Parts: sequence; C-alpha cells; structure tokens
Amino acid sequence: MTPATTRFYEAVVNNQLTHNGDPKLERHIGNATLKVDQRGSRLAKEKRGSTRRIDLAVASVMALERATWWHGQGDYLPPVFNLSTMGETKYGEVPSVFDVDHFNS
Repeated sequence: MTPATTRFYEAVVNNQLTHNGDPKLERHIGNATLKVDQRGSRLAKEKRGSTRRIDLAVASVMALERATWWHGQGDYLPPVFNLSTMGETKYGEVPSVFDVDHFNS
C-alpha cells in the first residue's frame, strides 16, 4: 500500500484527482491519518481501536492504483467493466454488483 498511498497523495496535491463531494468519502478521508515508518507511508486509523471508518479512503487509494495499472494496459478493460454483462446503468449510477450501502458510516 505504500507506493499506492504515495501516488494517491501526489495525484491529490498535483490536482490530478478530484471527487464528486460525496460526504461519506469526505468523512472517511478526514478520519484517515498518514502513518510513516520504515516501510513507507500508508493510511491508518487515528487509534487502533477507533470506530471512525477509513474504508472509502483505502478503497480510493486502491482504485486509483488499479486504474493507473489498467490505463497502462492500453484499450483493454477488465471483465468487471464489460458493459454487455453488467446491464444498463445511467451515468453516475453504481452497477448492482457493488454494495455501497456497506459504507453507511
């Protein structure tokens, strides 16, 4: 996660990454702290037993990492993005294969 966290940070400070203002994502990113140790920097909770969630912040770091990797693969899209098997969704809708209600807090 440390290289991915570094790339995410660099994308944010270089204005290469934005989000749509989702309050849950904003809260989870606000809950996350940057832990730096001998392994590098990564996202962590403020305290080990904290109930303040950072799931969406971590998922954002991972998503940017995978999107960057797929972008390097050229025009090929991973199977999950095969629109013929996913069903139709309107722009901005989340396909039914994702359970976003899990991140209610």
